Amino acid sequence: MKFHGPTRGKRFYGCPIGLTCGYFKWADEVDEVKELQFMLFEKDTAISELQYEKECLEESVKKLKENNSKLEDDVNELALENAVKFESMESVKADKKLVFAMLLSWIFFAVVLLIK
Repeated sequence: MKFHGPTRGKRFYGCPIGLTCGYFKWADEVDEVKELQFMLFEKDTAISELQYEKECLEESVKKLKENNSKLEDDVNELALENAVKFESMESVKADKKLVFAMLLSWIFFAVVLLIK
């Protein structure tokens, strides 16, 4: 068979001479099976990358939960310290009021004694 054109000399696969099975494929075309295998490989790679990313995110979540727990403990400890300080301040405030009241009563007593 002689053919003149842009595909002259290009290799192909086809039925043997004399048979008409209808099969024809250019030799340089990618085989569908190989193409599907490559697509499967790409999908497997994407799945592996996503699994690795998931593991990294799970590890990050674990560390964040631990950090959150430590921070909650710190906040509770600070709240307790502040409560103790507040009670101490209230006690000092009450003591100051008592001293002031006693001082006023003594001044009042002295004034009453001086007036009589």
